[in-house]
Amino acid sequence: MKAKLYKVLDQYHLYDGDKAIATTIVGNPMLLPNLSKQNCDSLFGVVDVEKLAEDSYQKHSVHDNKLSLDEQIQRSGGFIVGFKAGFNKAMELNKYKMFSEDDVNLAFVLGKNKDETRINKLINSILQPIEIDVEIEMERSKFIVDKSQRDNVSNGFNYIPKLDENKCLILRKK
Repeated sequence: MKAKLYKVLDQYHLYDGDKAIATTIVGNPMLLPNLSKQNCDSLFGVVDVEKLAEDSYQKHSVHDNKLSLDEQIQRSGGFIVGFKAGFNKAMELNKYKMFSEDDVNLAFVLGKNKDETRINKLINSILQPIEIDVEIEMERSKFIVDKSQRDNVSNGFNYIPKLDENKCLILRKK
């Protein structure tokens, strides 16, 4: 099933046209199905910094159970190495969110010509999106007997949204 996923601050909302389908708001008052924040973050390309840091630590640290965490950090290069690695990782993750020299020159020309529409398009091309098209994963349910449920029927089977282990809808990019 096709839908549109919107990001508002750090919450996500799923819509089918004008109708709200699901949300990440915990205990939502509209009793909509839940969305997994981790699943939505991954669709929007949001980086889990804590997970990234732990993976990096596991990869670069000295694993000696006899040493305290502080001693392991000192042996693996300390905070200077961590700062450098973090800065380099941030640069790598943001490499596509930078304006090129041609983009800056174009912005000056467009500004001189007072072409605000094209300037806004140029800027928005770099910004992170606030809405994306997604598909809700569906799974086959029991055989349909009731004729009133025919709108979700394909080859005699009813298809319902697939849920993850936390009973959240599973989404994927379209």
